Formats: sequence, structure tokens, C-alpha cells
Amino acid sequence: MAKQLKAKACVVVDSDLRSITPGWIELLAQPVLEYEYDYIAPYYHRHKYDGTITNGIIYPMTRTLYGKSGRQPIGGEFGFSGKLAARYLEKGCLGHRCGPASASISG
Repeated sequence: MAKQLKAKACVVVDSDLRSITPGWIELLAQPVLEYEYDYIAPYYHRHKYDGTITNGIIYPMTRTLYGKSGRQPIGGEFGFSGKLAARYLEKGCLGHRCGPASASISG
């Protein structure tokens, strides 16, 4: 759909959010629209014992694999550029698993 609409930015949010405000959409889309970022993930302020799987396993693993520090790599809210969506479509990555050999976190 992003390709058909020639979207400059797309924002995805979990359907079960209770605390979402319109400001979330702006915060996830603005870096894509104003600074030409391709992918935006939020940083959640959590209690130190919340998110133990993410903080103790997923974050270190993705940091090791990609060499990039994305603190919330499995969050359900993110923004991305139309350019990134088009790239994933070209590589056949949307709707399928793509490993590090076929897609890059750094663009």
C-alpha cells in the first residue's frame, strides 16, 4: 500500500495500546519526513525489571549481529520511510523472514 500511495513515511503501532496519543505518530514520522531517516524505533522508559527478555537477550543479540544499538528491537511501534518499504519489496522481504545476508539494519 505504501508503494501504491507513494508514501514518504509509514507508522505502525500495536493495536492493543491504551496510552497512545497523537504525539506518538508525530514522533515516529517526523524523523523520517524531516531528517530522511529510514527506520525509527522508540525508546521506552521502563522499570529496571520490565523488558527482561529484550534487555537481557534480544538487545545484546541484535547489537552483536548488526553492530548497531537499537534498545527496543522487538517493539510493536515503529516508523519507516517509503524508500525502505520499496527496498524490502524489491528484495522480497515483506511478509517473509529475511536474514542479515539479505537485509541490513544500517540501510
